[in-house]
Amino acid sequence: TGPTTPPSATLGRIQAENFTAQSGVQAENTSDTGGGQNIGFVEAGDWLDYAVTVPTAGTYTFTYRVASQTGGGKITLRLGSTDLHTVTVNSTGSWQSWTTVSATATLAAGPQTLRLFATAAGWNLNWFEAAIPAATPQARVATSATKLSAAARPTLFPNPTTGSVHLQAAPGQLPAAPEQTLELRSAQGQLLQVLPATTTEVDLADRPAGLYLLRTQDGQTLRVIKK
Repeated sequence: TGPTTPPSATLGRIQAENFTAQSGVQAENTSDTGGGQNIGFVEAGDWLDYAVTVPTAGTYTFTYRVASQTGGGKITLRLGSTDLHTVTVNSTGSWQSWTTVSATATLAAGPQTLRLFATAAGWNLNWFEAAIPAATPQARVATSATKLSAAARPTLFPNPTTGSVHLQAAPGQLPAAPEQTLELRSAQGQLLQVLPATTTEVDLADRPAGLYLLRTQDGQTLRVIKK
């Protein structure tokens, strides 16, 4: 079991090396977009645990950023003793040639520990993320009576951006309540990340170019373009 790293993350994109516990794997530098590290040297029976907070109940699409020289790898997502899905990792040509594979899993809202279990060896993992399809019904997070003023629209800059985008509150905008959130969504409406409403910077550096939506709890939609 490896050292404990950040104890909890809101379900969205999670870097593979940010596990809370692991058995058998090693981290190494990655040549994938965005740099940093990936998890490698995986053998059958190895595993990684991630303590996450699921923002809303629903059926999530999990996407795994993987590479494999040999192919034949399998990653099983587990919650307790239940296997939620298994994805197959085919050969990508080398241990640093990256692609994505996806599968779905239904999760309840709240804190929980997800395990990535190596059903078969032969894969590297840079990150994984989970998004709720726009058509999936989902419970709204309860908010206090304190709302953001509908007339007060935050400013985004730089927009377009090649990396991070900053949010500046509008004059007269009421402060966000602690339980309020900001949602990062794709242009198609998929939920990519849930952030505190007090967020002043959103990192898009590792995300593909395109249009993204930032939605506030009072229903405002802010558009940002990633180059």
